[in-house]
Amino acid sequence: MKIFWKSITMFKSEDEKMRMRLYLHIGLSKTGTSAIQAFLYRNREILLKELKILYPQTGIFIGGGIPAHYFLAFSLFKPDEAKSLSLPASFEDYIEQLKREMNETKPEKVIISSEAFMHYNDESVLRKFSHTLDDLFEEIYILVYLRRQDIWQESSYSQVVKAYGMRVTNSFKESIEHSKRLIWLLMYDKFLSRWKTFFPKAKIIPRIYDKKALPNGDVIKDFLSILGIEYGKFENLESDPNPSLSHLSTLALRKINEKFDLTREEHVKIVQYLFKLDKEEGSPLKTFFTLQERIEFLEYF
Repeated sequence: MKIFWKSITMFKSEDEKMRMRLYLHIGLSKTGTSAIQAFLYRNREILLKELKILYPQTGIFIGGGIPAHYFLAFSLFKPDEAKSLSLPASFEDYIEQLKREMNETKPEKVIISSEAFMHYNDESVLRKFSHTLDDLFEEIYILVYLRRQDIWQESSYSQVVKAYGMRVTNSFKESIEHSKRLIWLLMYDKFLSRWKTFFPKAKIIPRIYDKKALPNGDVIKDFLSILGIEYGKFENLESDPNPSLSHLSTLALRKINEKFDLTREEHVKIVQYLFKLDKEEGSPLKTFFTLQERIEFLEYF
């Protein structure tokens, strides 16, 4: 009986050690997420050693060179969607891996980051995710950066045109029609309310992504301020890991996509050359929207 009680006590003690604070960074895309993720990954050793903050290796996928928890996020998508992504493990497997990683490193805080989380809209997915995290963490903070919807739309269009493999050839106006199925993402009051509904105990921390309002225009400094830590001791990034093409270069690349089926190597060379032109020449074109289109678009919100 004593042996049995001792084993139960040990199990409980181990479970209590795992209850810590989680910072779940859910996006939005095109709000400095790549810069934040690259910074966290590059500085993960000093974060863990000096501050007991874990940026887990579990569920990381370095897509486009950006190390974020895409595999973990995608593993909760609908089975047919997850299957098409060829994930190396199931959601349950990733959670078990995360538990082991936390037991081995014994952090006080954990940061999980992927803009793929922002696409969680299915109630069963959100419910399962919230129950799992509630069982693991004593406190949960959900971080999300919000950007004015018209500017977000323009930046997102530039991103998908730039991305190899998507070969976007549709115009900006056509892209707006195509993306109306994602308008719910940009209804920020409803978007945040939905997360609060499924994470009632969590603290939702919305931040405005506007470089004029961020500390020194730096989203990383703003992110670290939420964690209550200073920026100075960390290794900074030499450049933005996911820069945007200018409006004019985006339109030029869209026409190239329309005319030519580029190899990855050709695509990368053209994107690099367009970045070079943007830096040297600048761009006279500053918007995809006409003024009337911008007004009509913002009227949705």
